[in-house]
This record gives sequence, C-alpha cells and structure tokens, in this order.
Amino acid sequence: DIIFLSLGFDGLCGDPSEANLRYTTCLFEHVAAFCCRHAKHIVSTLQGGYSPEAMSEALKASLMVLTGDPPREPPLLEV
Repeated sequence: DIIFLSLGFDGLCGDPSEANLRYTTCLFEHVAAFCCRHAKHIVSTLQGGYSPEAMSEALKASLMVLTGDPPREPPLLEV
C-alpha cells in the first residue's frame, strides 16, 4: 500500500496567499499520522506556502510524525 500526500502549506494560518483556510501545524501532524496508520509507504510532496516561518514549523512537525513521532494533541478551541 502507498499513499501520495501533498502538503499544501499555503493553507496555513497567516500565509499571505489569502487562501483563508487557517490550517494549523497540528492539522498537518494529524494528517501525516493518519497516512502512517493506513499505508506502509508514503510519498510526500510540498506545495504552496509563502510564510517561511509558518511553513518551516509545519514541515518540521510533519516530518517528525512521518518518521515515527506521535502527533501533538490538538489545542482546545475557544468558543
């Protein structure tokens, strides 16, 4: 089994691309963990992302999960 994972970092909070998706680093971690649970082999590509600070944090977190670290717990949302 193989999954092709395209990480679109232009959806990150604060990205100037105006995608307005407001994804968090934690979301990318949990997507990577989901893929790891469902396939033995993962091919990951990077796409988008115009905020170097946000993108580097999300990339590092995603790679840590893809190499075996557990994802962090998502933060509680304030209502």
